[in-house]
Amino acid sequence: MRLVRRISNFEWGALRPAVAIGNFDGMHLGHQALLSALYETAAAKKVPSLLLTFEPLPHEFFQRDIYRIMPLRDKVRYFKNSPLNFLCCLPFEQALATLSADAFISEVLLKRLNVSAVIVGEDFRFGAARQGDVSCLQQAAQKYDFQLQVLKAVQYQGEKIGSSRLRELLQQGKFQQYHDLCGRSFQIAGKVAAGFKMGRQLGFPTANLTIKHPLDYPLSGVYAARVQMAQDPTWHWAAMNVGTRPTLHGVTRLIEVHLLDLQADLYHQSLVVEPLCKIRDEQRFPDLTALKKQIHSDILTIRSKLVKI
Repeated sequence: MRLVRRISNFEWGALRPAVAIGNFDGMHLGHQALLSALYETAAAKKVPSLLLTFEPLPHEFFQRDIYRIMPLRDKVRYFKNSPLNFLCCLPFEQALATLSADAFISEVLLKRLNVSAVIVGEDFRFGAARQGDVSCLQQAAQKYDFQLQVLKAVQYQGEKIGSSRLRELLQQGKFQQYHDLCGRSFQIAGKVAAGFKMGRQLGFPTANLTIKHPLDYPLSGVYAARVQMAQDPTWHWAAMNVGTRPTLHGVTRLIEVHLLDLQADLYHQSLVVEPLCKIRDEQRFPDLTALKKQIHSDILTIRSKLVKI
């Protein structure tokens, strides 16, 4: 898979890729159905498969406070060993936000990409003020002779699967239900950054993963988790805290991981963290003694939860 940040970096004309379009935040079963259709279409036409998404996501550009499930680095990791040929992130900026639906088709899909096929979900909208829809694409497909495939929404237990539902499940700590809707567990990947070593002073050393954007990941609080280090298939039990550390007057959101039964130098290592269940919300304590006592209690709770997992 090749990551392309700007479609102008390639001469796409002769390639005539098959293209699936969307935000693809979370890569749930509905997204995976689109991907399957993309791979099948690309193979049948003997053309490259291209997933066209946006960075930032449209709701981020319009400054809507909606948490992202899957930052770009997690999307790249998801597709690393997939059959996808190109992951193309179209910069969502003012020029694109004000581009009409017709102009998006003519300038992006036809002139830039010269698509041979387009795959979208039935509720796909595009163009300024979301004026473009599936019927608009159907007219263009007939006029410009490219294949259009529109997939119905995938449902689970009678309910449509969507990114909004995934965010709700993560906020509620319902990780098994998230797994059911995605076919895989929720994971966070990142590199350990140097911190203030406050956890070490409290007797609970932590590895800190910096959250790049305040609205990355709809998690907050203390969790039982497991952690995997780069190039090591072993999973290690851990306590995880996501938040600003209000007792320490912090303002930056961090992911802090304390390995329960392993002492290791994790600085600058890449980790994969998988939360398993939520223990409590983040809260402010009157002093460090009270915080240390609560952390000790949290770890006992986490150990008891992990025994049952």
